[in-house]
Amino acid sequence: AIAQSKLATLAIDTAELADDAVTAAKIASGVLENPNVVINGGFDVWQRGVTFSSLSYYQDYADRWMGDAYNSAGNTISRQSGTASEPFYYFLRFQRDSGQTVTGARRVGTVFESQDTRFMCGQEVTLSWYMRKGANWSPATDTVTSYIFTGTGSNESMSNGLGSAWTGFAQQTQSNTITTSWVRFTHTVTLSATAMQVGINFVTPASVGTAGAADSWDMGGVKLELGGVATPFMNKGFGPEMARCQRYFSKTYDADTAPGAATDSGAMTGLAVYSSGSQGLGARWPTAMRTTPVVVLYSTDGTSGQVRQTSNNVNIATTAGSPGANGFQYVSGSLPNTYPNGWRFHYTADAEL
Repeated sequence: AIAQSKLATLAIDTAELADDAVTAAKIASGVLENPNVVINGGFDVWQRGVTFSSLSYYQDYADRWMGDAYNSAGNTISRQSGTASEPFYYFLRFQRDSGQTVTGARRVGTVFESQDTRFMCGQEVTLSWYMRKGANWSPATDTVTSYIFTGTGSNESMSNGLGSAWTGFAQQTQSNTITTSWVRFTHTVTLSATAMQVGINFVTPASVGTAGAADSWDMGGVKLELGGVATPFMNKGFGPEMARCQRYFSKTYDADTAPGAATDSGAMTGLAVYSSGSQGLGARWPTAMRTTPVVVLYSTDGTSGQVRQTSNNVNIATTAGSPGANGFQYVSGSLPNTYPNGWRFHYTADAEL
């Protein structure tokens, strides 16, 4: 038997729980499981590159995130490092370049596969995120609009979602006032019971005048979860987050190396083993992808649609043959077929919504 003194020692003071740690309400809300459906909500993974110039509508930025400056150039989207005082390691910055006079609003959003968010439909959900403005923020107001939107179709594209073009599109909005300090915002709604797909979006007002050095806004720690209370944002870890992102986009380049870079690091290698010289061995993706991806091969000098012949460093035009959700079967092109020839290449595989 356990002595009374030991029982007393083991007893849990409910007042301490309420002040400090794990209350029954927090357990019920799922805080211990971090039920965040947002992939890359901490903006840790940027496989396509860590800095982008705005060019047109619906550009891919950090993995699983898309946005634009409403077709305006003159903006830069980049990965920034957090500090010890922030609950995330990286965050996204959307900045109108200094001296620019373009005035487009700026938006960033993401959408989710139907199978990952259908359970939320008809339920109360809460979106939470951290945001701040730069010292030279130029819009006439400090109001940023958050959007939680749904559709009645399945697995429709991210660009159509941000463009309000999903089948049965419906959205719920909230105005949020940002400052030059990090503020955590929450947006709670009840989703339509007939919805099949969910997405989120953030839009700033149009810029005014000429941009200063910090006409920007920053965002990090994005979370979407069941229930009417925002539980703490917790980073899922770079490895698990990368694996989830690779379901939608993968590459042979190092994590922070943008596709098309001139590098041998991590490249695939083929050997001249077929007498016809028309096919070589393909590759397997790091994880099964959402669907058959669009595959682009790159020579190690960065040229797309090419591989690099090892014997003379000449590029050869090639394509990826028989791609599928787990890899592609062969490299197709006028490949060398005599010893000791071979070729090197990188690939990207894009299966984004």
